[in-house]
Amino acid sequence: MPYRYYSFERSFFRLMLLALNRNSSFVRLQDVNDIFSSVSQNPVGQEIIFNFLLERWDEIYEGLMPEHRAVGKTILAASVGIRSQHQIEQVKLLKKNGNHANEFGDFDEVIEESEHKIEWIKKHFRRLSEFFKKSLEN
Repeated sequence: MPYRYYSFERSFFRLMLLALNRNSSFVRLQDVNDIFSSVSQNPVGQEIIFNFLLERWDEIYEGLMPEHRAVGKTILAASVGIRSQHQIEQVKLLKKNGNHANEFGDFDEVIEESEHKIEWIKKHFRRLSEFFKKSLEN
């Protein structure tokens, strides 16, 4: 089973790298965001694309500019699966230290929405877990 997931992760990763390669005719620029959005809709893909954003920011920027909106959509897609304060801090660091990252208000949007999501989870987690526990007992 782990090999299958490793292969799956590698496939996602290679697909995203190919999508950014402007010297390749594999993916048209206008279709790149469809690739990133599709990856982000898969639970395994959410972690992969988030790490891809953090580790490959320069390549994302170089591959998608001058399409500012395409970069913004990629930031949003990569942030769908944020579930922890640590991940929010990673996004904040990328915005602060990444080349040209401070030019994208999408980072602020992601940070704000993710903080609200984390607060909601903290506030309701106990009640939800008790509800599901009772549901399983019946």
